[in-house]
Amino acid sequence: MQCNISPPLRLWKLQLLPHNWPQSLSVTISNDTVPERTDQFTRFILRRLVRGSARRQLSRDGVACISDPESDICVTTGPVRISTGASPTAVYLTGNQRLPLETPDASVRVRPYARKTDRVAMSRTSPVAILPGPPDPPQCDVDHSVPAVVFSTGGFAGNFFHDINDVLIPLFLTTADLHSRVQLVVTDYEGYWVRKYRRVLSRLSGHDIVVASSSSSAAEARVHCFPAAVVGLKYHGNLLCNSTSPPGGISTADFRNFIRSSLSLDAAPAAARELPVLVLLSRKKSRMLLNEEEVVGLAESVWVQGGVATAEAMRDVQEFAEAVNGCDVLMGVHGAGMTNMVFLRAGAVLLQVVPWGWTGRRRRTTGGRHGGWGCSTWSTTSGWRRARCTSSIPRTTRCWWTRGGST
Repeated sequence: MQCNISPPLRLWKLQLLPHNWPQSLSVTISNDTVPERTDQFTRFILRRLVRGSARRQLSRDGVACISDPESDICVTTGPVRISTGASPTAVYLTGNQRLPLETPDASVRVRPYARKTDRVAMSRTSPVAILPGPPDPPQCDVDHSVPAVVFSTGGFAGNFFHDINDVLIPLFLTTADLHSRVQLVVTDYEGYWVRKYRRVLSRLSGHDIVVASSSSSAAEARVHCFPAAVVGLKYHGNLLCNSTSPPGGISTADFRNFIRSSLSLDAAPAAARELPVLVLLSRKKSRMLLNEEEVVGLAESVWVQGGVATAEAMRDVQEFAEAVNGCDVLMGVHGAGMTNMVFLRAGAVLLQVVPWGWTGRRRRTTGGRHGGWGCSTWSTTSGWRRARCTSSIPRTTRCWWTRGGST
């Protein structure tokens, strides 16, 4: 099999292609623009998102939908027309694609956010209707030359853990092999969210974002025409890219390298220095350290430069990513803020205070070292809210938990 790839898919972008391509597949670069062959390459990449019977269905019917434990995704290699500005967003299949006969009303509805077992998240995620092409489909207002990927910034978007886990990692898994030749179509659009992650999103797509729906601003009523589309995002698990799951060949380390590159973070391992730098993630509403100042003072007493990062400091992704990238130790209580470990340089240390009996799995997502402290508790319940920690760093730390404001 041979793919003759035409500009604007540049040679440097091929460095991100997975290493497990079939040996029979050769890739050459042509100076001629050959849309048909480019479309063949795009269809080949989209087929990697599904396997088994779903891939056979995609080849036969031009569309396939799969339901994973936390996400639903529909892939079509044929043309679609996406109607924006109304609810629900409608995706019309206009290339003779055939939806499964057992679908009610001959349509499929997908909530394109990767947390479908959470009722609260789904209540904040607008559905997208995938419809068979009508005899008289809506006329195109805008024609696009690349496939669409439809996803939502509803759900729990705005919380840093969920931004990374529910949106950015699934978006990376779904679009990485397309090498920015994709158009992002966003439902439940929030301008602040897109601005916050603009540098990351611009690496995933070289095209303007299409606003399909928004609760905070009016979405323009238009019909966008695409040569192919993906509705929903691939999801492999909490903060996880499984290289053996579709699309295949993408690891958690690949995502870490991608997001660090997007933010222009220094990739060199943390260099040894006389005074290691510790950043303590501060919490003020729940799971807070009552003796936070003592912890920082103790760190400084053992020749560590200590700094406290508040929730306000974490709002600027670029600025805080650079701060974490420049530290030697990131410390905090188990929670969303610890997701900032993706910005740690190789060789840095993550110190996480966890509740007694916590059995969460530790994944090597940062290239750093992980230290955890179990904490003794006055109660067998898991409803702990605050901790008071004593003892030394980095030796064993004991914590006394409190509920509410009582000690």
